Amino acid sequence: MNNVRKVIKYAFIFLLFFVPIIFLGTLSNKSKLYSEYSNMNITIGYYYEWGTGGRGASEARYSFRNKNKKIKSATSLATFKESSPIVGKNYVVVYDGKKPKRSTMFLNLPVHDSISHYFRRGSLSKMPIEEYQQTIDSFYLERLTKGFNSFFPPYYKKEDFPELEYLWEK
Repeated sequence: MNNVRKVIKYAFIFLLFFVPIIFLGTLSNKSKLYSEYSNMNITIGYYYEWGTGGRGASEARYSFRNKNKKIKSATSLATFKESSPIVGKNYVVVYDGKKPKRSTMFLNLPVHDSISHYFRRGSLSKMPIEEYQQTIDSFYLERLTKGFNSFFPPYYKKEDFPELEYLWEK
């Protein structure tokens, strides 16, 4: 009987401590994703280093320029499992135009010389390459409306993003 009480006590402590942390972490992540999407600017980022972040996660450290200011950030390599990024190469970065430190490097969207001319004047609000824009749009639609994030507020439905209707059936 004493062991049962201990188990219940530790389970209660676990729930009391970790559930709010998971809730706040998910809320923060969703807020970041939504602000990146709603204030979207697209530019070139330079993947300069592979490293480990908190809890041992592998991450790609990158930098990009915004209004002559160099911004450094990192993206988890697990975010884009289907990619094989190469250190020293350029990739597409989507960032929040109001808070540029909120950004995501798309390690599955390399910037080759043939498309770098699109970024000569700075950032873009939309990618001129349809396949790249579709990858960006589907990333945000999926992260905001499906999966683990869908169980936590704010709750978004695909109908909240009418401009992405072309992705609803996919």
